[in-house]
Amino acid sequence: MEMPIFSLRLQWSFLLVNLVLCISSFKLESHSSTPTFGNETDKLALLAFKNYVANVPNGVLSSWNDSLHFCQWEGVTCSHQLQRVTALRLESQRLAGSLPPIENLTFLRELELSNNNLHGEIPIELTNCSSFRTVNFTRNNLTGQIPLHVGHMSKLLHLWLGTNNFSGMIPPSLHNLSSVIEFVATDNHLSGNFMSNMRFSSPQLCKFGKAMNQFTGIIPDTLSNISGLELLDLGDNHLTGKVPDSLGVLKDLYWLTLDFNSSGRGMSGDLNFLNSLTNISGLRLINAEGNHFGGVLPNSIVNLSTQLQQLVLGENKISGNIPKEIGNLINLIQFIATWNYLTGIIPTSIGKLQNLGELDFGWNRLSGLLLSTLGNLSQLFHLNMSYNNFG
Repeated sequence: MEMPIFSLRLQWSFLLVNLVLCISSFKLESHSSTPTFGNETDKLALLAFKNYVANVPNGVLSSWNDSLHFCQWEGVTCSHQLQRVTALRLESQRLAGSLPPIENLTFLRELELSNNNLHGEIPIELTNCSSFRTVNFTRNNLTGQIPLHVGHMSKLLHLWLGTNNFSGMIPPSLHNLSSVIEFVATDNHLSGNFMSNMRFSSPQLCKFGKAMNQFTGIIPDTLSNISGLELLDLGDNHLTGKVPDSLGVLKDLYWLTLDFNSSGRGMSGDLNFLNSLTNISGLRLINAEGNHFGGVLPNSIVNLSTQLQQLVLGENKISGNIPKEIGNLINLIQFIATWNYLTGIIPTSIGKLQNLGELDFGWNRLSGLLLSTLGNLSQLFHLNMSYNNFG
């Protein structure tokens, strides 16, 4: 009888072990197949977004249904490990409606909604998304003010708000974000004063665009604190006063637009800031058109970067001669100085500008004979010398 009893116990032991293994395996499979709470939150947040906005029939949001995992929905990018939404890219999709609060997408880093028909204000909840790196609302119909708490988004790198209907002032804290690389808010109805006490402590800022708004005041010399600035676009506002000479310390600057403001006093010295720009080796565009800059055209402009392609100084009160060595700017493709008080003759060195496509000196007081060297400018497609005193 001992052998059968021992055999029976052994069989029961094997059965018990197998039962434990089966239960453990079932628990493991059940755990792995059940979505986590975080994943479900992301899905619900995306569906809420879909309910807020309208999309054209068979548009991008038609794929947002249960036939696919939400990480496979068009325009959605998820992290591979956690399966959490990290990017929402829905540019140029003819989306309409208002912006939904997206605060529950806690891992979202990139929100790309440019070139749509979205309207309404930026939800305050959006500023609670601390993971944001890029926000692009360019070319929509958004209104209202830029939320105050945007400036508290400690990790934001790129903020694009251009071509909307935003109004009011830009939160001062936004000028001092240490992380931001690009801040562009051109073509809105923003206003406020450029104050001299603005610190602009954004050392990483590369692109700073406020053109086509209603800003007033002077251009503060503290802009020179933005040591890595490459693009400065302040055109088409109501800025006044002197342009600071300190802009010359911005060694990486390649694009400077100050056009259609009220800068300058119509007096000598207004163009002194051009002297400082000769220190910038990669400068490619200077546009100071449509201001009140007076005084003579500085000879120093011939020492501007040989990379300069566009020099636009029209519609000012600039006097004096065109510097003789203007031909040093060998890569110039556009030179506009129309509607000024320039006198003297056109220098022969202008014939060295073999890349020049547009030359406009109309409505000045230039004299002498039109040079035959202009015929050497093989790339020239626009030439205006009208309303001068040529013989």
